[in-house]
Amino acid sequence: MLLHQRVKAAMQLMTLRDLPLSEIAIAVGFANQSHFTKVFSAQVGVSPATWRRGSLGTGESEN
Repeated sequence: MLLHQRVKAAMQLMTLRDLPLSEIAIAVGFANQSHFTKVFSAQVGVSPATWRRGSLGTGESEN
């Protein structure tokens, strides 16, 4: 449950602010970006970078 809350908080930060993923990982309580990426990918199904690009509407297929 705690990891789910951390991932949810990270999602909010990724959509609201242009912070590096490493800073977001630390801000929401992960030990490092690698751990954040592993947990995020397991829960969401894509990497944080991929999710961020999709959520911000910067996907290449959106032209």
